[in-house]
Amino acid sequence: MNPLLALKEYGQSYWMDDLRREMFQDGSLAHRVREEGLGGITSNPSTFSLAIGESNAYDDELRAAARAGKSVNEIYEQLVTSDVRTACDLLRPVYDQTQGLDGYVSLEVSPHLAHDSVGSIEEARRLAAAVGRPNLMIKIPGTIAGLPAIEELLWEGINVNITLLFSVERYKAVAHTWQRALERRLAAGRSVRDVASVASFFLSRIDTLVDELLAHRMRPDGSSSYTPHPQTLLGTVAVANAKLAYANFSALLKESRWQALEGAGARPQRLLWASTSTKNPAYPDLMYVEPLIGPHTVNTMPLKTIAAFADHGKAALTVNKGVKAAARTLRELRAVGIDLKQITAQLENEGIQKFIEPYDGLLATIGRKRVRFAAGADRSRLAGAARQLRRDVIRMTTAAGSGHPTSCMSCADIVATLFFETMRWDPGDPRARDVDTFLLSKGHAAPILWAALVRSGASDEDLLTLRDIGSTLEGHPTPNNPWVKVATGSLGQGLSAANGMALANRLDGIEARIYCLLGDGECSEGSVWEAAQFAAMHDLCNVVAIVDQN
Repeated sequence: MNPLLALKEYGQSYWMDDLRREMFQDGSLAHRVREEGLGGITSNPSTFSLAIGESNAYDDELRAAARAGKSVNEIYEQLVTSDVRTACDLLRPVYDQTQGLDGYVSLEVSPHLAHDSVGSIEEARRLAAAVGRPNLMIKIPGTIAGLPAIEELLWEGINVNITLLFSVERYKAVAHTWQRALERRLAAGRSVRDVASVASFFLSRIDTLVDELLAHRMRPDGSSSYTPHPQTLLGTVAVANAKLAYANFSALLKESRWQALEGAGARPQRLLWASTSTKNPAYPDLMYVEPLIGPHTVNTMPLKTIAAFADHGKAALTVNKGVKAAARTLRELRAVGIDLKQITAQLENEGIQKFIEPYDGLLATIGRKRVRFAAGADRSRLAGAARQLRRDVIRMTTAAGSGHPTSCMSCADIVATLFFETMRWDPGDPRARDVDTFLLSKGHAAPILWAALVRSGASDEDLLTLRDIGSTLEGHPTPNNPWVKVATGSLGQGLSAANGMALANRLDGIEARIYCLLGDGECSEGSVWEAAQFAAMHDLCNVVAIVDQN
């Protein structure tokens, strides 16, 4: 028997931690559901970013959405909810056959909402409505601020996958939140059988951090002054922590509070083992799978781990074995001076950031394609975009009765090419970090900058408010406009500012480019030549200086 199918005999479901549109097109997802017992899917921005950025599977839909004028966030939700809806439909037979135990697809709210209960609730409702399938689970981080959102969504009947759980204490809080939501539903006469939840307990990240701290407690020759020797604890803490979480789960099922809910038809909130791929190549590839098999559990695995378990995995009841040894492991961890509470608190904070980075990267990827598709990559479309910018400038400066339209006319083709084709940027986020930046050194050409921002969807200001009191569309760029990082009213300063931005990006490990548009007249300023020499001296290859010869 395929070891993946054997997991069911011990009460565990396996889910896949991946989702790409190609899986629908090549039939591989349907095959896993039909032949290999796949019970669910957890999607994440990392895989979506790779799929959207490195393939053309989404381009037709993205192009249509971009040309319809949809924003980056609107396109993101359209693409991911479409994929999640399709996956839900493929898993619907599993959902029906198991009477709602399995067959779920998880979709997370923006990780920027990890500490925003109200925002999480609102976005979860919107995503649930957009997908419109009963076997959808909304992923909410199990932060302190996330608990009220989790309870409210479960009370409303929205299935929730609680993510980023690292500590037994936080798991207990999540379990009690689940019970409160069910009790509220029961008191209101609502069904407690029609809502499901999993508590996602993360594993490999714990060992990665703990192992690093253990290594600091060993001398170069391998000896240590600590007892027990730190080496004996390497790669053991995550599974020990998970076994104690399961022991708490088992104890909860014996409490009268839960038994009352179970009597009304409620099912347990299953523990889901996440982050189960081995990060250390010296460790066994199934070290986060085989020791944690048992009733009421789920293991969500990346494709590589699924393949490994199918090849040489051993299914057996293991999750309730070695609980005393697990408790001893955590005591020994304290004995060598490592506080697991501090570890799990740090991992929660880092985990949120690790969700934010691929999420923002995905939006930036969509933003780049949106800009390219909205304007078109061919010359005729770029020429049309440049003509539109020129028209906008004439309208703006005529309405304002002031401005420098001719300086804008001469650089319209340059600006159109940068904003609608060349630059890698996110029109939905002026504060995005790992993106290209545009700096208008010839600041008197500000009207064409404002026109480009509006036409790319980055700004919704009325162009005819140029130079009005209260408008951010000033005669020269200033940081009053969120897209302007430095004022460029005085000629000759832009390239120096671009150098500073490029150096800051280098220190932050950001490879994005700084595009600086100069006028030919300002090149007579000595500061421009000094800035050019500075850029050469410091090898600032990410600075692109463009001179508009007007």
